[in-house]
Amino acid sequence: MSLPDSRAFIEELKALRAEVWGKAWATEQKSLSPSDWPSDDDVQMDDDFADPPKEVDHSFAYTCYTGIERLNNVLPLGLECDTIVERAAYKELTALIGGVLLEGRFKRFVVTGHPGIGKTIFLVYLFLHRLSRCQPVAIQGPRETYYIFNSEGVTMAVDTGRHDRRLRDCWALADSNADIIQPCSAFRLSALCVVQTTAPEPQRFKEWSKQQKTRMFVMPLPGLNEIMAVIKENGPAEFTRHVPDLVRKWGPSFRTIDELAAAYDSRSIVEPFQMAEASLTNIAMGAAKRLHSHPELLRSSTSLKSDQGLHSHLSPIIFIRPKDVSMVTWGHYVPTEYLQGIIDAAQDSSSNHLRIFNCDGDEKHPQPQSVLLPGTLAGLQNADTTEGFYWCPSVANFEGVDGALGDNENIYAIQATIADDHKMPASGLTKLWNNIAPAFRARLNWHYVVVADTEETAKNHLEQFTQQLQNFTLPGSTTVTVWSADFSV
Repeated sequence: MSLPDSRAFIEELKALRAEVWGKAWATEQKSLSPSDWPSDDDVQMDDDFADPPKEVDHSFAYTCYTGIERLNNVLPLGLECDTIVERAAYKELTALIGGVLLEGRFKRFVVTGHPGIGKTIFLVYLFLHRLSRCQPVAIQGPRETYYIFNSEGVTMAVDTGRHDRRLRDCWALADSNADIIQPCSAFRLSALCVVQTTAPEPQRFKEWSKQQKTRMFVMPLPGLNEIMAVIKENGPAEFTRHVPDLVRKWGPSFRTIDELAAAYDSRSIVEPFQMAEASLTNIAMGAAKRLHSHPELLRSSTSLKSDQGLHSHLSPIIFIRPKDVSMVTWGHYVPTEYLQGIIDAAQDSSSNHLRIFNCDGDEKHPQPQSVLLPGTLAGLQNADTTEGFYWCPSVANFEGVDGALGDNENIYAIQATIADDHKMPASGLTKLWNNIAPAFRARLNWHYVVVADTEETAKNHLEQFTQQLQNFTLPGSTTVTVWSADFSV
């Protein structure tokens, strides 16, 4: 793989290094003022939404890193702001990483946290922090490239999967995004210290962190003052006074409040702003419905080293934060009464939904669908799982399968029986697979649900079908999970 052919780009990197090496980045000391707050404000939240709440600082002082567009042109981080507000968490995490590294316990670090709280900005902070102290640093780019900044200048390299001695004194920084999943091999093999910032999605850090001794830190949620400062510096100035109410409603997320700020128009605030809030409400309602139909998502999210972590579909309503100042353990919570109300409403609306259970004691609540497909094979073949559907065969025999329920992640093949006599579903399941579009079937989770009129019958069928389908797979080694349900309650 060749390096990007751009001498101009290399010159920009060298100019940046000359500008920052041994020199502090340009900063300004600023503060919030009473005019930034709503006149009737009664906000009682501290920087971490603690309980009990504390008074906020209406004259909150903060440090701005200005001229960040200079970095936007050369660093592969996708920054979209011109000014960075220094969070207290950035200093704390830098000190924690440095302290642990000095003790020699860990040299590899993952910094995660709730989406949209400034993890990429933290990497920029680390980058500038190292350069200002004449300390070598490397940053990972797209297409397996990385850039080394040290006393000799700037070097751009391609990851070959081998040791790179030029990294031995570097803090190597990698931000997980659309182009970068995990730190490159050269970083993991060679760097003095590796720091990866990432969303709480284990597929981005689980494999490499298992192979190397890695310490994980969970970034704290931003405080109300910090969110107001960021909006004051990067958003419409007059929007700042709306931030307290919006944080109380949607929770402490830079990304969410910034999206609302982008929709704000002082000349015509109602329509675009209401549309933006309506979109957020719909997203939150969808997350709440998913939570109630798939409660296992939250159970699997109790550990950031689980297979799923905090499922991305739940992040609009379930926030994660560190449990204490060590930032190494975390918990999840619902940050606002408004979001809790959406969750409660979804629970009420789903109280009569189908409950299915398996032999491991897990439960699911498949969502009812409003699209009833024609009972022909053509109707099944045209199924669009992004919309969800019901389908019952009317002209063909699917042995052991009386119908199917589909959504954008799952398909449930259903057999209803009130007798001890029942049909074996292997051929029916295979036939169902063969008549669903290949684009959908391979990415779906496949389930088989036997429905009975009593709990005892349902449990008996569950045990029988679980044993009988234990070694059964669909084409492509796709497994089928067996569930049962009863209508006795």
